[in-house]
Amino acid sequence: MEYEAKTHTLLAALNYQVNQKLTVGISSSYSDSKAKIRDLVFDSTQVSGTPAGYNYDLSEVDNYSELDIQQLDFAINADYRVRENISMNIGFNYRRYDDDEPYLEDGTGEAYLTNISLLYRF
Repeated sequence: MEYEAKTHTLLAALNYQVNQKLTVGISSSYSDSKAKIRDLVFDSTQVSGTPAGYNYDLSEVDNYSELDIQQLDFAINADYRVRENISMNIGFNYRRYDDDEPYLEDGTGEAYLTNISLLYRF
């Protein structure tokens, strides 16, 4: 059995302090993953409890073992310091997931996430 896998990832981030109270940031990541099992051989005589004469034909399993996934993540956020120990954060995040070999489950989709938070520092 031969296993082949490749993943390429690209990351970028930038934070900028506009003034003493406001900091903004932007970040992004992209990942491309591919994998495949080749030449899978199954010998039912080597598995304990296998019924005599029963043939497990798994010759096509390697056709369903492909992984081909792309992921994109993009985020923007801003942090505003209201007082020395209180700050407010707002952010937006976009995520895209593409599963081009959906044999087990097709998880393809996208999400838009927003958040607003208030932080108190002791």
